[in-house]
Amino acid sequence: MSAVEKRGKNADWSARFRVFGKQIRVSIPALSESDARRIRRELVFAFKVDEFSQLDAIGRAVARNIFRKSGYEVPPELEGRSLKEELTLWKAAELFLNYPKIRNSKGRERHIYALKNIVNIWGKERIIKDLWVGDVYEYMEKRSQAGMTNGTVNRELSTLSKFFRVLCELKEIEQNPVKYVDRLSEKSGERVVYISWKHFQEIETRSPDWFRPIVQIIFWSGMRVGEALNLASNHINLSRRMFFFGPEDTKEDNKKKVPIHSSLVPVIQSLLERKPDTTDRVILINDTKGTRPPSEESLKNPWRRIVDSIQGLSPRPRLTDLRHTWRRNAFKSEIPDRISESILGHWDAEVPVGRRYGRWMEDDDLLEAIDRLTVDHGETHIWVSPKPQPLPSSVTNL
Repeated sequence: MSAVEKRGKNADWSARFRVFGKQIRVSIPALSESDARRIRRELVFAFKVDEFSQLDAIGRAVARNIFRKSGYEVPPELEGRSLKEELTLWKAAELFLNYPKIRNSKGRERHIYALKNIVNIWGKERIIKDLWVGDVYEYMEKRSQAGMTNGTVNRELSTLSKFFRVLCELKEIEQNPVKYVDRLSEKSGERVVYISWKHFQEIETRSPDWFRPIVQIIFWSGMRVGEALNLASNHINLSRRMFFFGPEDTKEDNKKKVPIHSSLVPVIQSLLERKPDTTDRVILINDTKGTRPPSEESLKNPWRRIVDSIQGLSPRPRLTDLRHTWRRNAFKSEIPDRISESILGHWDAEVPVGRRYGRWMEDDDLLEAIDRLTVDHGETHIWVSPKPQPLPSSVTNL
């Protein structure tokens, strides 16, 4: 039996150790088998010479687990602060992204995108223990100066808070500085956007072949961008003209079904016919690099090029504004609010559970509503409230 192996598709690498006269099996949250083997070799040597100072953050976390599983007290040098002084932002980011509840989460890709921006501003070698509240405010200020909306900065702040919480759980740091930081007001970043039928047709025409189905699905169904991007064959029942999503597929963690508009049927049919047997995903990029599912980040450049080439789309709308357009079209088509909200997946936490389950509509109700949808309800309208003033220097100098 191999000393390092996987026990399940989404499991950590599992490694065997013989320490303290016992056979111990522990998990190693590494990105690859070669990384897991390297960490195991370093751990075997560390236990042999009783010296743990050269272990990286992941190695130290596994070492602590070995001591606890063996019934021995964790040595002070593994629990103390002397080793933690060397934990850099780059090493901490790797530790965070490999943490089981992060590695297997739906938001992992969003966390990666946010961490790239964080590393660009703070630097790979920034020592984690030195980061505090003033640094977080400084980060927010720089992102605002770079043109990011308050909503974007707040979402990155959520990633940063989760990042520090994981490090606290791993006992790499003692406190999460983000919990002392005030979020930015998003009222000043309010947007009201409606994309006309004429402009949507131009977007459709100018979209690359792999990108076009995404804009079509969002426009005709009101899906979230992530739902459209990750659409899989098991979500689709064309004979019933219905998309089915489980709690694990939706932002609100509730099951949902979305009717398929007649204009969308040939689009979905074509996607299913072209889908290779090697994947369940139906939205795929096929180019010189091969066939692969796109990521949310890969949507940004095509969308920017498309809308920037069309007159009348200024300031630049977002891809998710097609979902907002669907909502207005549903309202103008006199689709009942309870049905449009069910399709959009807006679940009010204050609504009693009994009433929430009542929103699981019958297929006939949903199909009747979607067949009523009309999409030509006026000209494109894009309003974005003025950008907020930068954070005062008295705050960023904390």
